Amino acid sequence: MKFLNECFKSIQTGIAIIVVLFLIVGIYCASNAHGNTWDIEDGHFKSIYDNRDDCIKSNLGTGTTEMCDDETQVIYRDK
Repeated sequence: MKFLNECFKSIQTGIAIIVVLFLIVGIYCASNAHGNTWDIEDGHFKSIYDNRDDCIKSNLGTGTTEMCDDETQVIYRDK
């Protein structure tokens, strides 16, 4: 019984470490991408593209190319 309790605690510790590492990597990646590929402006999440053509190319086949004309959803670097 003592062996099973120790195994269970080891498994819990391993899962906790994996969850914490996942959160750290996620926060790191999001902070690196902020300002490069996305931003929050005027209370709206906005994707950042070089120009409208880049937006269209990136969203082809997804059915979301109409967002390229909506200034509440995108920011263009060339403006």
